Amino acid sequence: MTVTELSMTFGVSEETIRRDLTELEKENGITRVYGGAYLGQTVGQELSYTMRRDIYRKEKSLIATAALPFVQSGDTVFLDPSTTSLALAQNFRNIKNITIITNALYIANAVVESPTARVICAGGELDNNSQTFNGCTTLDTLETYYADKAFVSCTGVSMEGGLTDSSESQARIRRKMLQHAKNKILIADHTKFGKTTLSAIAPLNIIDHVICDQKLSEEWMSYFERHHIRFIGGSFKE
Repeated sequence: MTVTELSMTFGVSEETIRRDLTELEKENGITRVYGGAYLGQTVGQELSYTMRRDIYRKEKSLIATAALPFVQSGDTVFLDPSTTSLALAQNFRNIKNITIITNALYIANAVVESPTARVICAGGELDNNSQTFNGCTTLDTLETYYADKAFVSCTGVSMEGGLTDSSESQARIRRKMLQHAKNKILIADHTKFGKTTLSAIAPLNIIDHVICDQKLSEEWMSYFERHHIRFIGGSFKE
């Protein structure tokens, strides 16, 4: 919920709400974000676009910077409906003749003014909460396209369950993007690892590259090595 919503609900000032949220965060009950807070994400919990956009901004920026060298002039890329993909798209201005395929309205808006970008929006029914297009029409559209690279995030990554998402419809869309891409790139911050959420996207071992904001445990590094997955994180060096 936002600070404004909480202020109206409880009939107190926004300053009081901010102080209370700070105390709750110290008690590990919530996670603060710009303008509000949310409870720890459960298996089936979906966050709004606005809330997702404001979570871990610095980490997403680091991941986007590390992912940008993977994109070259003339590429066709799938960008999944994650705000990490949005951070990447915002850096596409200097890449010539790039084709971007996405089902996220905010990603299409981020690149629409680029003079050399071609944008294909996989339309369908617009979900106002997530600001993404979903449904059979979206999947049918994605079925007709192939890309050089797919940049995909998720809400959970585990060695046993692979990539998972709290939204069944978005899991299907991410799965289709991975199936139709030559190079499969997972872009996820460190909080996603070791978690399993509602819907399966794909096994982790199909991923070619993992880009994270920081180094992971030795157990994870050993897994990546065994499955020939290139990991970039922390110092953003191999």
